Amino acid sequence: MADDDEPKGEDPGAADKPPRMVVMTLEDLVKAGYINPHSVPTLEVPPGMPAQVVRLTRTSMEILLQSDRGAAMIGGAYLEANLEAALKSALSDKGIKNKKGEIATQLFSLLFDDYSHGPLGTFSRKIRMAYALDLIGEHTYEDLVIIKDIRNEFAHNFEVKNRPSEGISFETQSIKDRCNQLRIAKDDPYAAYKEYREMMKLDAPRGKFIYAVLDICRLIETDTMHRDLIKQATPAPDDLDSPELP
Repeated sequence: MADDDEPKGEDPGAADKPPRMVVMTLEDLVKAGYINPHSVPTLEVPPGMPAQVVRLTRTSMEILLQSDRGAAMIGGAYLEANLEAALKSALSDKGIKNKKGEIATQLFSLLFDDYSHGPLGTFSRKIRMAYALDLIGEHTYEDLVIIKDIRNEFAHNFEVKNRPSEGISFETQSIKDRCNQLRIAKDDPYAAYKEYREMMKLDAPRGKFIYAVLDICRLIETDTMHRDLIKQATPAPDDLDSPELP
């Protein structure tokens, strides 16, 4: 019997295991009864948990339970909503007065209203403005454009071209190629571990897409929460004392 004090040999599979990470997969949550796969997930959460965290967790489960088309549509819509929230956090809403001097509408309703062709009413325009305001970096900008194109392909195409019997999926070549271009799944340090890649399904196009959507949402929501906290702690310009003139 080997002495307990003797140095033990290295685990040959250690390089394929992410350090100190315990995550329940969707299958684990379903088996444990935390998720009903036949209904939209509803979470029981402790009081005081930030709404953004609850929303991200619940929406993540909903996306994971969808068909390929559903995952692309809901994932893209959720990401666009997060991007809009980030833009509104970085900008200032203003009341727009009519000829009578009365406030008739708010600036945000004009900026983000797609029906009235608002300048920030589409996903593409929100992505460009977020990049211009340095709310996102170059790699995130590129990934957002890819995600937007994937969502649009699912939204506007019901079948593979010239193949009426074959609906599109994440295995459709054009979509698969786009998913393989997503950088955030490649840049994640944990992606170097085989166990993590298998758990997150990062070797599959669908897994790469869902991972990119949720991780970008997480980053944007965290940044927005911090920005909102700073704004709440900073006096409005009208509340600041005017400097005395010499």
